Amino acid sequence: MVALAGVIPAKAAGPTFYYLSLGDSLAYGLEVQQLMNELSAGTFSPSSFNRGYTDLIAARLGTVASGIQVVNYGCPGTNPDVFLYSPCGFGLPLHNAFAGTQMDAALAFIGAHPGAIALITLDLDVGEPEMGQLVNYCNFVPTCVQMWLPTALSYLKVRLDTIFQKLRAAAPNVMIVVNTAYNPYSTVAPWTDMVVLGGNNTLTTSAQAAGLRVADMFPPFDLGVDRNATLCSLLYFCQAPLYDVHPTPLGYSVMASTMWSATGWP
Repeated sequence: MVALAGVIPAKAAGPTFYYLSLGDSLAYGLEVQQLMNELSAGTFSPSSFNRGYTDLIAARLGTVASGIQVVNYGCPGTNPDVFLYSPCGFGLPLHNAFAGTQMDAALAFIGAHPGAIALITLDLDVGEPEMGQLVNYCNFVPTCVQMWLPTALSYLKVRLDTIFQKLRAAAPNVMIVVNTAYNPYSTVAPWTDMVVLGGNNTLTTSAQAAGLRVADMFPPFDLGVDRNATLCSLLYFCQAPLYDVHPTPLGYSVMASTMWSATGWP
C-alpha cells in the first residue's frame, strides 16, 4: 500500500482504507434525465451514476493510496430529519444498501472499521423540510419568509448539531467534510438567497463547532461574474423540460474540487 502519511491523516490496521460518502442525491451522483432514461429502458443501475463528486474524490484518493474502497450511502431525498429519523425512501437500489436510518448506518460502519476510514463527506438537503415548509406557508412572500426564517433556522441547527456531533464523537480523528448549498433559484427568485445563505451559515456554525471542515458551494456556483451563465453550466436547471437542479458533470467536478480543497490536503 502506498503510504498515506502527510496526505491522509488516518491509520489502518489492514491494507484497506475506506471513503464513506453520506447524504442525499448529490452524494449519490444523481442526474434526473439519466435516471428517467434508464427507468424507461429498464436498465437502471446505481453503478451507472458514476460521474458525481463521490466518484471524483474516490479517484483522487486512489492516486495517493492503493486499497481505497468507497462506501456510498447517498440516498436521494435525504434531509437532516430523514438522515436522523427515517429509512431511505428513494425506492430504488442505492450504491450501498443500509437498513434503518443513515445516521445509524454511518455510526455502525464507523464503529466496525476503527482506524480504517480515510475520509467522510456529507451533503444534506438543508432546505427541507423546514425551509420548504416555510416558503410554502408564506406563499412565496419574501417578507413573510424573512419574518419566520430565524425560527426555521433554529430548528435546523438542532438537527445539524446532533448529526455533526455524533459523527465527530464516532470518528474523532477522521477528516469529515460537509457541504453548504448552492442556490439554483437565485436568477428567477433572488430573494431566496436569504434562505440558502441562512441555512449555509447555520450549517457552517454547527460544523465548525463540531470540528468538521466545510466545503462552501455558494461561491463557485453563485458568485461568478455572470451568475446565470455559471449556474447554467454547472447545473441542468436551465435545460427544459426537467429544469433539474442537480449538477452537470462539470458541476460535480467543481463540487469535488471544492471539497478536496476543504480538507487542506495537497
